[in-house]
Amino acid sequence: MKEIKYILLSMVLVFFFASCNKDVKSIERGDFNYTLSINGLPAGSAKITKTMKDGNHVTETTMTISAGTMTSSSFQRVTETADYRPVKLEVINKMRDSRTGTDETVKRTATFKGAKVILESNGYKTENTMKEKFYLDGAFFENELLRKKFKKGTTIRTKIYEPSVSVESTIVVIVRVIGKERIKIREREMEVIHLKEQIESLKSVDFYMSTEGVIQKIVMKMLNNKIELELKHNE
Repeated sequence: MKEIKYILLSMVLVFFFASCNKDVKSIERGDFNYTLSINGLPAGSAKITKTMKDGNHVTETTMTISAGTMTSSSFQRVTETADYRPVKLEVINKMRDSRTGTDETVKRTATFKGAKVILESNGYKTENTMKEKFYLDGAFFENELLRKKFKKGTTIRTKIYEPSVSVESTIVVIVRVIGKERIKIREREMEVIHLKEQIESLKSVDFYMSTEGVIQKIVMKMLNNKIELELKHNE
């Protein structure tokens, strides 16, 4: 149960962007649906929705993972200002064990007022003040990559607030543009831009973005598991 719980919490971090256009002039908004497999076996699905609401960037991620008797689902909503300052982070994680019939739900809502973070978690409220500038794992990264035109070798190093890792402090995230490659997804071969995200020493994630500007595949290795997400295409 602890293993799948860690995978679920970590997977929420991997969606720091879903798409950008071929000429790197704007970021696409809309719905993006993915299949999810663990060690090559179907294990769930994921969906990302990107919108602008009341002048803010809003990124929503929903995900479901099933492994053995465990089923987990997660929902995350990241709200940022037009210039990518943190506004609100909402997370709901649910776990069910069909063998024991037990259920577990974790709800976290973080509201940001400058450097101050007000975190509510299952009825408990805490306030912490961050010591350095930070962002959320939402639209910020895609904006920085867009500004640098996704050039090979581009590296973005910054700090984000992620309560599933640390409630009282920020964590370091590094994103690098590896370069262009050719890969095959199902029976479809395509040219992609390979991107790598490193989250502290916890894990690294590989992203493969098509030349049209959509993330086609995400690969993460952790806890002796290989987790892959592939974008669903209309056949």
